[in-house]
Parts: sequence; C-alpha cells; structure tokens
Amino acid sequence: QTCALPISLRASNSARAAGYEDARRELERVALSTVALERRELIQELLRLFAAEYAAGKERESALDFEDLQLLARDLLAQDVRVREAEQLRFRAIMVDEFQDTNALQCAIIDLVVSGPAKDVFYVGDEFQSIYAFRHADVEVFRRRRDAASQRLLLTTNYRSRPEVLAAVNYLFGEEFGRGYEPLAAGDRKS
Repeated sequence: QTCALPISLRASNSARAAGYEDARRELERVALSTVALERRELIQELLRLFAAEYAAGKERESALDFEDLQLLARDLLAQDVRVREAEQLRFRAIMVDEFQDTNALQCAIIDLVVSGPAKDVFYVGDEFQSIYAFRHADVEVFRRRRDAASQRLLLTTNYRSRPEVLAAVNYLFGEEFGRGYEPLAAGDRKS
C-alpha cells in the first residue's frame, strides 16, 4: 500500500498550480498520518515482541547491555549505603568530560558518588558540541548543571586551529548559535 499521490504540478509555475501542489502535499501528509495511526498498534506489538526477545536473549546469555550497567550501577549506589560510601571516599576530585553528552541517568550516578564528603567536581562540556541525542544524551542536563554552577570557566582559546579557520568558525557559528556562542581565539601554536 502506498500513500504517494501520482498528481504532480511542479512543472507549472503558476500561482494556481503552486496552490494545487501545496494541497497535494498536505493531502499526502494527512494520508501518511492516517496509515501510521492504523499501523500504530501493530508497530507497538512488534516493539513489545522485540523487547521481550532482547531481554530473553540477554537472560539466556547472562549478558548486560550498556543501559543495564548504568541502571545497575545507579541502583547499587542508591540502595547500598556501604558501597556508596566506599565509592564516595575513593575520590577527592572528579572531572566529567564531555558532559553535554550525558543524560539524567548518568547524572544521577555522578551525583550519588559526589554526594559524600566534600570534593572538587569539575564538569567540562560545550552544548554546541552535543551530538549524541540518538544515544539518549540530553543537553538540557548539561544546561541545568551549568546554570546552577557557582563558578564557570570559559575555554575559548584554541591551540589546534589556525586564526583564519577560527575567524570563519566564529563568523558562521556566532550567527547560527546566537548570544550563547563564545568566540574562539587562536592560542600560540608551538611545535
């Protein structure tokens, strides 16, 4: 079953033809939405079956995936006081790099370790480099933590790129990202 409509008026340049083309696109969008709604339960059932098979396969192989490891770590730290306190005492300083690519679950693990005796905690991140949303990274976690920070250190000196490259980057991204963008400056590149 296809929802593509054979009508195409793209060849005509008239305003009326453009109106017809807009109407055709809207009809196609509505038709696709209708088909998607009709198939939603089937898709949901397929996803439920996949999840059950995936869980059974992990159980059969005594395997864990990355999310399982995170959930188990969080639960162990949250529920076992001895383990949590032992882990809290292991570190005097903690640095979390690429913090813009974390999520609420990973942040909860960090917070459980950090919540013990006072320690230096340093988060490094750049919201404009957040690229892992497909792996459940949530840049809002970074933004909330950054906004709540008592101290912020902006790292705007770049030792890797030539000044000409940074000028182009600043021009393009400064406009694209708006007021939150901090222009980069070239540092002294000693070889």
